[in-house]
Amino acid sequence: GAPAAGAPWSPAAVSVVKVLSDVLPQCAALGLSPAKLNAARYVPSKDVDANTLRGGALQLPLGATLVLDEAQMSEGKLDAAGIKNVRALADVLERQKLGYDFTYFEVDFEADATLVSLSTSPSMLPLGATPEYGMEQLVALLVNRTLSERRGCGGALDRAAGVEWWLRIHGGREGLGVHHDSN
Repeated sequence: GAPAAGAPWSPAAVSVVKVLSDVLPQCAALGLSPAKLNAARYVPSKDVDANTLRGGALQLPLGATLVLDEAQMSEGKLDAAGIKNVRALADVLERQKLGYDFTYFEVDFEADATLVSLSTSPSMLPLGATPEYGMEQLVALLVNRTLSERRGCGGALDRAAGVEWWLRIHGGREGLGVHHDSN
């Protein structure tokens, strides 16, 4: 359900993050609201004055699972930073790339993250097909994906009867929707 006014996380997000953190090697979470999108830094960026690269919330280890709590989304205005953050999320979803901001230019780096969006309404992100999963189904799918990748199976969850099931993100990468390939 939706979080109580002022709550940092929805109850569903707290539960999902707890379970996934216990069974997956890398799990992180981001609460999404207009205020948080406007205030946070999602992409790494160059601090020219300090001559250093500042980290961003989407700078994740390869193979990480990121839970997005969209239950906090409400009407509101996104400023330039908020729009940049939404675009960065969309790039990770669609292209599995994260652009590092070096002030005068941007460089794309590979990302390998499974994004799980929790929402009480349609997502603002380009998720493509978004089936609804119960907690047990979600955990089983993510754990199977992680284990099969560690065995070098390329994300295959079930090869029985020549059918592969895997999680995908819009654009053909692993993620939320279930993609069925009978090849």
